[in-house]
Amino acid sequence: MNARRYSLLSLSVIASACAPGSRVPPQTSPQTPAAQADATPVAGRWTGTYTCAQGLTGLTLTLEAGVMGQVSGRFDFHPAPGNMSVPSGSYYMMGWYSRDGTLALVGVEWIQQPGNYLMVGLMGRLTDGGRRLEGTVPECSAAFSVRRT
Repeated sequence: MNARRYSLLSLSVIASACAPGSRVPPQTSPQTPAAQADATPVAGRWTGTYTCAQGLTGLTLTLEAGVMGQVSGRFDFHPAPGNMSVPSGSYYMMGWYSRDGTLALVGVEWIQQPGNYLMVGLMGRLTDGGRRLEGTVPECSAAFSVRRT
């Protein structure tokens, strides 16, 4: 099923994309429309890394802007230099871009799930004049950083 068919209001749990043994994620709720903004600034392809239980992991985010701050996209992870044992995988994500510049994304459906890996969400902000997106992987208490490509 295409991720766009999911209702943003029906998202109740952030799943985690860390290796087996990661902690259970907290529940999330949608933002109010008043807090949402045009998501065009985050639309596009982003590449970089994130860290979770498996260590440094390569990341490609492909994001599309929707209405009222809604964002949908794809999270592709893969081996990173120095950690070539990480498998490749991907899933669809949905979330919101707020007027305060915060991007919140949650995983909604696997495209390719390696082994016992689980989905993670992202909380971030645009930096470097909109050329970078940086923030945290809440389920892993760790960071991610991607640049526009």
